Amino acid sequence: MSKKQWKEVVKKTEGFEGKKPYMYVDTTGHVTTAVGLMLPSATEAEKLPFIHEKTDKPATKEEIKKAYNDAVNSYKNTIVKKDKNGKPVKAPAAGYYKGLSDLRLKEGVMESHLDSVLKNVQSELRKTFKGFDSMPVDARKALMDMGYNLGVKNIPGKFPHFTKAIKAEQWKKAAEESHREKIQSDRNEYVFDLLNGLAATLKK
Repeated sequence: MSKKQWKEVVKKTEGFEGKKPYMYVDTTGHVTTAVGLMLPSATEAEKLPFIHEKTDKPATKEEIKKAYNDAVNSYKNTIVKKDKNGKPVKAPAAGYYKGLSDLRLKEGVMESHLDSVLKNVQSELRKTFKGFDSMPVDARKALMDMGYNLGVKNIPGKFPHFTKAIKAEQWKKAAEESHREKIQSDRNEYVFDLLNGLAATLKK
């Protein structure tokens, strides 16, 4: 991809995933930070260069662990509550966690990490989809989004018909098989439109 095309992928990923410099718990119960970066444990969080927002002082491992656990406990304490009708309270949005800790990741750190992860996604796509680099740019953009969101290794198993269509360059079929559950409708539309647009242009 050209630098301009790569920047478009980065911008779309940030838009769909959101970018938060602090730790929060997503709607599926996973501690997350930066651009959709899941942190499966406090140990993983400790590997990141969190700083104190007001002083720029590096956070210690103990402070990062505490912030991680505070986010987890806050989530657990919220989801066990019930509203006036006796129904479970919805998990809080990411912004709810902002005030739990002053630990933050710098903008440059988040950008660098996202670029690194996207390059890894691209590398994995090259292994899974032979001829990836010769595919139309819009097909590669669609695969980058699917890969970042799902994990490249999960695409063939979860989306076998999509995978088969991509490999056969059947863009219309790939568009029809690209729908993902539990994500924003505009994210699904983005990938569908990219692939369906190729079908209309290339008649495949």
